[in-house]
Amino acid sequence: MNFLHLKYLIEVEKCESISKAAQHLYVNQPRLSKIIKEIEEEANIKIFERHNKGVVPTTKGKEFLMQAKKIVQEVDCLKNMYQDDPHKLNLDICVPRSSYISEAFIEYLKMDNNMKKELNLNYRETNSIDTIQNVYDGENNLGIVRFPIRDQDYYFNILTLKELTYEKLFSFDYQILISNDNPLKDQEISIKDLKKQIELKHGDIHIQDGKQEHHKQMNIYERGIQFELLNEIPETYMWVAPIPKKLLKHNHFILKECKDQKTPYVDYLIYRKGYVLSKEDQNFIKCLKKVIEQVK
Repeated sequence: MNFLHLKYLIEVEKCESISKAAQHLYVNQPRLSKIIKEIEEEANIKIFERHNKGVVPTTKGKEFLMQAKKIVQEVDCLKNMYQDDPHKLNLDICVPRSSYISEAFIEYLKMDNNMKKELNLNYRETNSIDTIQNVYDGENNLGIVRFPIRDQDYYFNILTLKELTYEKLFSFDYQILISNDNPLKDQEISIKDLKKQIELKHGDIHIQDGKQEHHKQMNIYERGIQFELLNEIPETYMWVAPIPKKLLKHNHFILKECKDQKTPYVDYLIYRKGYVLSKEDQNFIKCLKKVIEQVK
């Protein structure tokens, strides 16, 4: 049994399939099956139950895999303690689609001639549930999760079960983002004013849950197109978290409150328990908190 084989087992559990795990690991399936059998014999337990759709851990297997994950995390933390290199830039983060976070990422890249270093960056945008799973699985070291304040107990329970550390960044009300050409730009906005407008939504992220009659919406999955749509189609809007002023000015956008619809949300920074924040992690968090102070 060796460290690499423990990672193989964790991947099999994640994929719920030996064949899929073998593809991800670039190992042939018979070889992976043999490794699993050898570990099961060495540990004197059955780790996986086979069925027609794949594999699932046995009760003992779950206990074994939990310990394996702790070992892998400890080794990753040990490596992380000594991986800081003045000539390399390492950052691995999973976040919601949010302009203040992307602004912080840009400011981080501009620090201390970072762009002249050897780059190893992984900046992923997705929803909070996927972020929690990615950080738990070790696919990302840091994550930022966003959820309604009313649902925080539910999310705290998930984070605790996944043994993730969480730190509050800030709370905010969602606002309406429109262009300077939008006919609503000079008036107070209520929900009824939005009925004739088109809402732009990220299709995999649920934000606004107020039901509206005759509601028009457009689901988008790529953040880059949202600003083009807002500028080119005046009768469009988005519900957004706070946005840096220079970004609003550059794109000729306006942030407006909705007088009869407030949606309090909160953002939390998360990482695995025992994970040691690298110098680069800490620098990014500093940039993040600096931008937050500017948009509050």
